[in-house]
Amino acid sequence: MNYTKPKQFAQPIVFFDIKCLARFGLSAVAANLTHLRLRVPSRDLAYVLIGPQGAYGRTTNLFPSLSYLDISTTNVRLDSVLNALLRSYARLEHLVLDRVNLFGFAAREKGAELCKDLGRVCVSAGLARGKERERQIASWELADRTRLAQVEAERRRTTARTRIEEDDDSSGGSEDEEAVAATREAEAAEAEHQQQLAIARARRGHRSAGHSTFSLRDRPLRTRTAGSTSAASSSAPIPSPDRLYLVLPPLPTLRTVSIGGEAHNLSAARVAEWENEFHAGWREGLAKVQGWAVHVADRYKRAKRKAEDWQEQEAKQAQATGKGKVKPASVGTRPPTDIQLFRFPLPDEARERDDPCDPTIGLIGIHPEGRDYLEPYKLAIRDSEMYANDHSTPPPCVLCTIPDCEGPARRGAEGERVDGRGGMSGKHREGCGHLIGRRTWGWASV
Repeated sequence: MNYTKPKQFAQPIVFFDIKCLARFGLSAVAANLTHLRLRVPSRDLAYVLIGPQGAYGRTTNLFPSLSYLDISTTNVRLDSVLNALLRSYARLEHLVLDRVNLFGFAAREKGAELCKDLGRVCVSAGLARGKERERQIASWELADRTRLAQVEAERRRTTARTRIEEDDDSSGGSEDEEAVAATREAEAAEAEHQQQLAIARARRGHRSAGHSTFSLRDRPLRTRTAGSTSAASSSAPIPSPDRLYLVLPPLPTLRTVSIGGEAHNLSAARVAEWENEFHAGWREGLAKVQGWAVHVADRYKRAKRKAEDWQEQEAKQAQATGKGKVKPASVGTRPPTDIQLFRFPLPDEARERDDPCDPTIGLIGIHPEGRDYLEPYKLAIRDSEMYANDHSTPPPCVLCTIPDCEGPARRGAEGERVDGRGGMSGKHREGCGHLIGRRTWGWASV
């Protein structure tokens, strides 16, 4: 029966659903994990480790305390998936991506260029995290104003209905009866209109192949109808925003990135070229983060100045009214007067657990007197430039290209079989994620 023995053995986890890892990442136990190593060969594990979206489009964080992540031998590409993965882990300091085919088949010809893109992506993830949090806060603030407007509209409708009923009981005049009838007719018409809109939306989803994808109707008329409908359904308009929350982008927390096994038999010159391009992309990313931080600082300064001017104008109007003078008409709309500036906490700072109902939870409010809060960005760029000019200083992020594990069976660019153990005899960079992983899971940790 020796001929019936299988030549290769498929790991049982290949046939399992790896989405259970996402459910585990949301548990109370996972909230305390700081180091995580997952080896699921040739599976798209990065998609699973990106949490689902919650309220206001906010991504739910899996493993919120994670500082070390090793997902070697899985499938990870240098695209939006890697960017989303880095955005999801705000405390991540060590990322190991050995034999994940990060660069695809282009590592041999465009390895240096792709390393530059990798350095840029590692830094720009913080920039995307800051912009995303600002959008979430804006949506949360708009939902709060909309809720208040709906409550005010319902209060006005209740007051008007009560007044009509009281007038009807006291006078019993025909005018009150006509007002009640008109109110009921308006409510019935509005309900009928909403029902017709619901039917139209349901029919809109069923289109045949020959159905036209555009309409010759008068679109401004449709806009006016929608506007009149929203005005009828909500008698109280949404108030203008009185709060403006700005968020500074966080600096990168990554200290090591390991991409062993992306190319075989790399010479020392090629390794140095890859590292130099990685740090060049790192510096470009830092420049973009600093530029956005300066933009946020300018917005904060302009908003504070507008709020102070408006408050000064209101004080003058109140003073003129108190003296019996004619109150001057206010010019323009009221700007936000509650201006707050936030930043993300540093990895060594204590932070609150994120609250999906309030996107400001987990951020640290700052009350700057000048622009000193921009100094960390300048220091980060200075340290990166110092390493570029003199390699004797420690790099801002260690890049290691030596693999520390055996990879799955893959095919090369020309269809050749690639050895999954090749390149493991090289020397690792000092302080890289591989050496940290050995101290964490090896005999040194026992």
